[in-house]
Amino acid sequence: MPKRRKFTPEFKARVALALLAGEHTQAEVCKSHHVLPQQVKRWREELEANAHSAFGG
Repeated sequence: MPKRRKFTPEFKARVALALLAGEHTQAEVCKSHHVLPQQVKRWREELEANAHSAFGG
């Protein structure tokens, strides 16, 4: 049975930002970072939902 991979918050943010930048398609981002499209979609949604707290306040 394959071992489940754990991704750091920094990696998740980097992948989500790569997708949001719009320079590459979701398929290209997923392939280059070796992650599934569903994961990237969740990370992007989480980043968008919590972006307002990125700079404190």
